[in-house]
Parts: sequence; C-alpha cells; structure tokens
Amino acid sequence: MLSFMAGLTDGLVKLAGDIANPSLKDMIPLEGIEDNRTICLKDGTLASMINLGAKNDSFADNSSTEYLPQLRYCFLPFLKHGQHSFEVTFTRSPETIRETLKTQMEIRSKRCLAIGLNLESLLQEQCRLHCEELTQETILLTMYTWSPLTKGKNQGSNYEPDKKVPFPQGENSYERHLSMMDCLARDLASKGYTMSLLDANQYLYQVRLGLYPHLTQEPSSWMQYRNRDNNQPTGPYNSLDWELSREDVHILDQNLVALGDNIFGGFDIDLFPEFIIPFNDLIQAISASHPEIPLRCSIKFDGLKPHTMKVKEQYVKFFGFTNPVRHRNIRSAFELLKEDEATPDDLIRFRMGFSTWVARGEEKQLRQNLSFLRSSVEQWGNISTDRITGDPLATILCTVPGFGPISTAPEVLAPMGESLNLFPLARKASPWSMGEILFRTPDGVCWPYQRGSELQNSWIEILIGSSGTGKSVALNALNLGSVLDGSSLDLKRVELPKMVIVDVGNSSKGLIRILQEALPNGRKNEAVHLTFKLLPKNTINPFDLPLGFRKPLSNHRQFLINFISILVKDHSLNTQIDLEGILGVLIEKTYEHYSDWGSPKRYYPGEEEIIDHLLEQTDFTGSDHSTWWEVADWLFGQGHPREAGLAQTNAVPILTDLIQVLHSPHFASMICQEDGKNESGVGDLISHLQIRFSEAVRDFPIITNTTKFDLGDARVMAIDVSEVLSQIKGLDSQRSSSLMFMLARHVAIRNWEVGEEEVLSMVEKEDLPENYIEFHIQRAKSNRGQPKVLCIDEYHRASSVREINDQLIRDAREGRKRNFRITLASQLVNDFDPKILNLASTVLVFGNQLPNEVKDLRKLFPLASAAEEILVHELTGPTTEGSPLLGIFRTKEGTVVQKLYLKLSSDELWEFSTTAEDVLLREHVYETFGVTDGRNKLSKRFPTGTAREKLLNMKFRVEEERREGNKSAGNFSVIDKVIKELYALNIN
Repeated sequence: MLSFMAGLTDGLVKLAGDIANPSLKDMIPLEGIEDNRTICLKDGTLASMINLGAKNDSFADNSSTEYLPQLRYCFLPFLKHGQHSFEVTFTRSPETIRETLKTQMEIRSKRCLAIGLNLESLLQEQCRLHCEELTQETILLTMYTWSPLTKGKNQGSNYEPDKKVPFPQGENSYERHLSMMDCLARDLASKGYTMSLLDANQYLYQVRLGLYPHLTQEPSSWMQYRNRDNNQPTGPYNSLDWELSREDVHILDQNLVALGDNIFGGFDIDLFPEFIIPFNDLIQAISASHPEIPLRCSIKFDGLKPHTMKVKEQYVKFFGFTNPVRHRNIRSAFELLKEDEATPDDLIRFRMGFSTWVARGEEKQLRQNLSFLRSSVEQWGNISTDRITGDPLATILCTVPGFGPISTAPEVLAPMGESLNLFPLARKASPWSMGEILFRTPDGVCWPYQRGSELQNSWIEILIGSSGTGKSVALNALNLGSVLDGSSLDLKRVELPKMVIVDVGNSSKGLIRILQEALPNGRKNEAVHLTFKLLPKNTINPFDLPLGFRKPLSNHRQFLINFISILVKDHSLNTQIDLEGILGVLIEKTYEHYSDWGSPKRYYPGEEEIIDHLLEQTDFTGSDHSTWWEVADWLFGQGHPREAGLAQTNAVPILTDLIQVLHSPHFASMICQEDGKNESGVGDLISHLQIRFSEAVRDFPIITNTTKFDLGDARVMAIDVSEVLSQIKGLDSQRSSSLMFMLARHVAIRNWEVGEEEVLSMVEKEDLPENYIEFHIQRAKSNRGQPKVLCIDEYHRASSVREINDQLIRDAREGRKRNFRITLASQLVNDFDPKILNLASTVLVFGNQLPNEVKDLRKLFPLASAAEEILVHELTGPTTEGSPLLGIFRTKEGTVVQKLYLKLSSDELWEFSTTAEDVLLREHVYETFGVTDGRNKLSKRFPTGTAREKLLNMKFRVEEERREGNKSAGNFSVIDKVIKELYALNIN
C-alpha cells in the first residue's frame, strides 16, 4: 500500500512538473536527416526548406501585391492531392544582423591591419551605427510531404513521439518529395525570386535560431544525425530532438515562455481580416514606431478536398440553432467561397501565428512589445487574436521555421488567390548577402551592395544627383567601401586596391585624408590627392608605352585616336574624309618612325642625370649613336625597371613628332594611294591637323613633352583637374574637360590593360623584346587579381563629346575580364550617353528629378508608377535618416528597383562633406587640432556630420549684436567661437 502511494505521489509530482515545465525534447518533431537537403520528422513526414531572397522585377509600391495571386499556380499542383503542406515563416530581427555586422567588422579589421591601415575606430563607429539602424528579414518556405500512413492522423493534435519510431519512407514518397521540391524552386525562380535551396545544416541552423535567437553562430555539421540507411531507431543520444533541446524551458504565465537565454511571447490569429491589407503595410506600421522589435510570423497552409468543405457546411447548417446570428454569417461565408472560387481546389486551410522575444531579465519590455505587436496585428484589416493560449509553449514552437506542419492557430478556409495577399512574399531583398556598402530600406532592413559582383554582367555604375543631394558623399562612401572590403582583394597580395578618382574640385580629398592618416609612415604616398597644373613638372605624354613595348596595344591606339580627335576637331573641319582612319595611320607611322628599326631618338648624356649616373655604374658601353631604346633595354636587363621606364619616356614619340610625320612628303601620297582619297581633301585635312597640333603645343603644354608627372607608389589617387580646366586656352569647356578626363585616365590605368595574351601577341609581332616577357606576365597576373576602380565625377563637363563616351563604352565592355570597374557621376540623366546607360549595371539616383528626366529613365529601365513618384517627390536630399536614393540594379536574374537610404558615421560625414560652411570649419579645425583629433572633436560635437545650421545661426546673432552696437561681437569670427568650444571638449 505504501509503495502504491509513493508511486502515485511520484507520478502526480512528475505530472505537475510536466504541466508547469514541459519537456522541450518531447515537443520537437524533428527526428533525423534523410539526405543533404531533406529532414525527416518523427511521424515520417519529409521536410525541405527554401530561403526566398530578392524579388527581381520592376519597382512596385511597398503595399502593392498585384503579382501575388499569380503565385497560386506555383502551389496548386501540390495541394490538390493532399500530400503536401507548406509553411511560410517571416522573421525580422535586429539581433541577427548585429552578429553579422560584428563578424564583418572583425574580418575587415584584420584585413586592414594586414594591409597596414589603422582604421579600427572608423570600423567600430560604422558597426555601432549599423547595429543601431539596421535590421534583417528572412523569408523561409518549407514544404512537407506527409507519410502515407500518418497523413491525417496528427494534423490537428500534438505529437506523441514516445509511442512512435521513425517511419521508413517508401522510395516513391521520398523521390516524389525531392522532385516536387525541385519543381517548386523552378516555379518560384520563373516568378522572379532569387532563392536558394537550403541543405540540412542550413535547415537545422534556422530551426535552432528560431529556438535560441542568441545563438547566431552556425554549427559545424549536423550530418552525424543522418538516419536514412539505419534500420535501428535513433537512440536518445543520437537524435535531433536531444541536440536541439539543450536549454531549459519554463512557462512563466499564460502568454510568456522562458527558453534558454530568451523570453518568448506569442499569439494566434483566430478571426481573419474583415478586409485584405497587404503584409507590407503591417511591417511598415511596426517599423515606423518600433523598428527594434523582433518578430516572427508563421503561415501554414495545405489543400482542402471538396468533400471536406461540404461536411463542414452541413455541420454549420445542422447546429445553426445554437447561435443563429453567427452561424448565419458562417453560412454566408461558405456561399461567398463558392461564388468567388471557380474550382474548390483553390481553397486552402490557412493558419497564422506571431511571436516575439527579448533577453531574459527584460520581461516588462517583452510585455510591452507583445502588446504593441498584438495591437498592430489587430489593426491590420480588423483581425482578431487569441488573448489566452491553451499552451503558450506550443504557440511559440509552432512559429519556429521548419518545425512541422502542426499549428495551434484555428483553421480558416480561404481562397488561395486572396490569401496570398496576406503572405510576406512581396518583401524586397537585396540580391547580395553581403557587400562593400550597406544601404537601408525605408523599413530599416539592411540592403548590402557589392561592386564588381558576379551577379552583374557589366561593371559600370552611374550616380545621378544635383549639388547637395548626397551624390559626392555616396561616391566617397562607395570608394572607401572598396578599400575596406576584404572579400574583393587578392588573398595572395594584401595591399590597397588600385583606384583612380578624376574630379573637378577636391570633393574626394576626404577619402585620401582618411587613408593617409591610417597608413603607416613610409607608405602614406600610396594614397595621394593630386592637382593638375600647367607646369612642366605635370607634363604627361599620352604616347607613353608600357615598359619595353615598341607600339601601343589596340586599346591604347584607340585611346590615342579618341584623344587626338578631341584635340583637333572644331566647326571649321568640314570634310568627308575619315578622320579616325587618318589619325590611326598617323599614329602607326609615327611609332614606326621612332622605333629602334626606324629613326630612333638619340641618347645624349646630360639630359637625365639619374640615367647618366646609373649607366656609368653598370658599365654601359654606348657610342655617339646610342639610342634611348638601347639605354632602356640595357637598364632593364641590369635590374632597374624604374629607371628603364624613365629612359623609355625619352624614346617614345611626343605630340610635336606627329607634326614632323605630317610634314613628310610621302605621308599625303601614301594616304591617297592606300585609301583612294581625294588628294586635295587630304591635303586640306593635313594642313588643318598641322595648325591644330601647333595650337595645342602653344595652349596645352602639359601634353606636348616627355612625361614628368610621376605617380610613384600611389595606388589610390584622386586627381583634381579644375585648375588646368580654368587655364586651358583655345578649347571649349566640354573638349578641355574631355581631354583632362582622358589624360588622367591614361596616366593612371595605362598598365591595367596589359594582359598575358597581349604580352605574348606583342612578342610574336616583334613589338616587344623577349626579355620583357616574365616582367609583364607577372604584372598581368597580379593586376588580374586586384580590383581596379575608375571614377569620374562631374561627368557633365565632358558628356557631349562623342570620343570620351566611346572610350568609356569600350572600357566598360572590356573591363570586366581585367577586374576593372567604372563609376560615373553627374547631375542629370541626360548628361549620359544612352549607350552608357544601356551598359550601366547600377544606377543610383539622388535628389528629385524633373519629369523629362524621369521619362528618359523610363525608356531604359522598367520603372513602375510608384518608382516615378519617388523620383519626382521623395528624394528630398540628406536628412537625419540619411540620404534617400532610388537604386536600380541590373542583375543576371532581372532588374531590382528599390528606394534606399545611405547613412554614414559622423567621421565619414565630416570627411566627405562638400558643404561650404562645413568645409571651412573642417579645414580650420584640422589646422588647429590635427586631422585625427579634429575629426574626433567635430564628430562628438556635431554627430549629424554638419554644423551648417549652427554656423548660420551664430552668424546671424553676431550680425545682430554688431547692429546693436556691441563692439566685442566683432572680435571673434564664428569659426573662432566654434573652435573655442571644441577646445573645452573632452574626447577621451
């Protein structure tokens, strides 16, 4: 009797404990791994998961779901036989992106230290800002294939895993699940979704993340739990449920559950909306006031056989006397279902639940979040939610992705076409999982963008925006991101990428200053800001060749044709003769004339002291007839490639040498004989060229002599051409700007175009001595692995010149194979040639656009009416939220159009700002405190990145005091007063 009572007492205690704190292991339905992408549940159900990414289509308003009803055709074939169930899980969590950002910061930090850049404080500030501002969304679609013997037994009740063993799937069911999963993925891809089939490790990672959001690190492998070929039941220490139930679970009250280090709260939808409102509207309402709240929404649905609906309808009719009013409404609903749906196959069983969570110890915050989430959901089309859940743990677990088709939410019969409007399938996501720069959607979702990505066929970016819209700041941010991005650098050569920024002004000076401050002593010349001036030391010869080359490569030859065409064209040139053809022959003959088998230029001691001294040291046995080509080859052979390059600059032709070839008595006759041209017309053209070349020698001296402009070891360089443009004579603004842009391009990237194939081809044609092969092959391999960026700001200064457009189009088409990216920035859409816009892979538009500009954009890109509205009215310029822009991204899967925000840290904003007042204050502060301390003080005192409003207000007050007769008001300038404030500021 005593033993019986003791056993009864123990049983009651155990029962009470199970009720108060149920076993998480018993409630986990996952059993084992069938294959690398299929999970088996305890009742034999098979499950696979898809991660739905970007929706590649033209921009639609956030609330637009016009295409969602079309998705019904992706699911209907799976629902009509009753063998499959589906689950769509939407998760929005700032915590996940925080861990990703911290990991990315650590990777970038290590990479920067390997390069030699000390940017720890900047990286930490970026990470802090992004962790505060950004969140991450994940949409997971899980397909379940029911076991033939258990189908229908457990659809509406909890599992009883202690009474079951894993059901051995038949090959037909297993193969059907795999084939159906492939078909579903194919159908979704055809609808424009960028998605990925998750393997077993990724599936179980999502499950664990749903249970324990704080455990964001992915496990190494779960494949040890694979049991398909095991005939024995899986033991307790070799099962997924045991592995996933490591944390304790406690039910705190009827709504809250403590699981691991988190507390969860959740609820189900028990009465669906009175009117359909898209899911995006719900997220907008939540993010507008409480973007920091993590939430999860689970929607589970499966097919409904026709007789099931008839049975339910008869049940309602039979028991209608119990509540006549309510049952009358239910009968009306059945009638509407019959009228709205052409076939009963379109009806689905629909269940929806929500959950949210916080860290342990923040129970009060969770109650507030849960109340807000419930209120927001109830306002979403007048929905009713359950206030008390029978089993709060089951309610939470049913929202975990991939946790099985069971749900505690009441079932609703609904037409699938209309129901899909409630699904989170119209959310826009970035095609890139990570990127050099992080944008943000209006909902606060992280939107990475990767320059030079394999997702895009061409690598040409277009930035459009007038002054003050954030365009130049964005350009600097993109370039800084390319420098910091470790994933894009050659892992074998840890060094700065090669980057050239051509600008009219000094808007890129801040980027160079950041890099120079971060580089160690002795390497600060790797990042330089250069100002072109009409001085002998800035002379650049566009006819320079790669070391050892006797003739230009095809790309260089075309560049010279374009460059000279700009130089010589004017309205007085009215001829039908092919100018480009004539210039091509002229360039060819000039190089031949001054080659070492023609009439090479003589070497005379005293012209280059460095060369003279080195030749004496290396015992060069020259003669009075020695040429600069001989000197260059000798120095290279002695192991002095830099000095050999200096010698070669004296061997190649210069602009005045073209005049000499033009004067050759055989040139005109040769042109006429080869091309059958009119001798009189050719003579007029040659006379015109001679005049134009002579004018260029007089008015444009920095291109008419041997190169003196030395970039040294610079890898990231910003070239300001504004001073030269203001002094050039005899050329209009467009032509002079084009010449300078092309000249800066040439001096910076002339070695980027030398590939391995070009080297071997030049050797075969005897235009390159064989002893240069190894030197150029090694350099070509190094260049191929290094990212290279060419940026041209203020492109409207040269956009109407055909030759520069042709040059950039050629660069864009051939640049990708050399890892060469191009970025052009200007103020208006019409500043760009339509061919360039057609090639553009990315277009970022800043600032409101005029209707005619929007019309031109619409001709080239698939813009919906909502996108046009944004372009005209919503791009209002930088605010505290960041700089709004419309991003147009052409990918291999389609075009993605999205409104985005770019928000930078205070340090970046102060360095990249081009506002006149901020620039003036910044220069004075840097002069007073130094760059690093000055930037820190400005960032702390003015965290928004601007002091313009304060400066203007102070200026107004000073002027008022002066008018009132306060003599002391004029003793200090406004800048002095701000600097005085900064002196008192403690930045430690």
